[in-house]
Amino acid sequence: MGLVTEEIYNRIKLVDHQCTDEENLKYMGTTTRNTPVWLDSRAIACDRLILTGGVVYHFLAGYGGGRKSIVPGIAGRETIMKNHNLALNPGFGSGSNPNVRSAVMDERNPFHMDLMEAAAMAHPDFLLNVVVDDEQKIIGAFAGNYIEAHKEACKLVDSIYGVYVKEKTPLVIASAGGYPKDLNLYQTSKTICNALEVVSEGGTIILISKCSEAFGDADCERLINGYPDMLEREKSLRENFSIGAYIGYLFAESAEKYNLIIVTDLSQESFGTARIHAVKSLDEAMDKAKELNGADWEPKTTLLPHGANTLPKFE
Repeated sequence: MGLVTEEIYNRIKLVDHQCTDEENLKYMGTTTRNTPVWLDSRAIACDRLILTGGVVYHFLAGYGGGRKSIVPGIAGRETIMKNHNLALNPGFGSGSNPNVRSAVMDERNPFHMDLMEAAAMAHPDFLLNVVVDDEQKIIGAFAGNYIEAHKEACKLVDSIYGVYVKEKTPLVIASAGGYPKDLNLYQTSKTICNALEVVSEGGTIILISKCSEAFGDADCERLINGYPDMLEREKSLRENFSIGAYIGYLFAESAEKYNLIIVTDLSQESFGTARIHAVKSLDEAMDKAKELNGADWEPKTTLLPHGANTLPKFE
């Protein structure tokens, strides 16, 4: 199914923005976080700039939609790379920023705040964003000011997919939710991000994700099994950031902070030096958890059967 009808396609010029097409980029300024903002000059030259898209939880920007139609939507590669590097704390060796995560869309999240500055340079006139259910059917549409209408869409997402919890627990068992959400490790990033919200310090996470198509992203695989330690992984990520590489880094970093066990088709060898434990069944996972925590370990547990969609939040 196309995005527009044949009649509209024949009447209106459609352009597929390419972030590496420097001839069609216009410099708009630099944000306070030193991100040079290069945007598609064809969009900037228009009399009206209307943002469209869908709103979901986003593990870096807090929520998708809204200002993300500008960056990365019509941005140059340099702008995208610089902005995405804000997912990491300042200074080599400091790792990822814990406030760059789902549902955080305020001054705590430098990734989001940078997006807002960049979007303001484009002066969007109007926004139309939608929220869909698990079957991709539209259940809400929001139009108007690109900031205020987007906030209302985020509230709907939060009311549907945000689940209140009372406390963090030593053990979290999270399922990606079956096919296609467990197609590969790249897609499983949504599940581990939600599990991280509710696991207690030094706790254990068991992820259930088949990963029948392995890692699903070359950069994700490389960041996990292509480096001897976390410092080398971080060095590579800072020098050449990509979403796939960040996801690989996030898995490896999480395994440093928590006991990370994955019930998957992936082999133990495929994770290289990352401290990720690969097993073939939930029973094996529980045995491994007890091996890591002690045979008499009977922890309070949080279950996330729809781990890719539901975000734990505290009352």
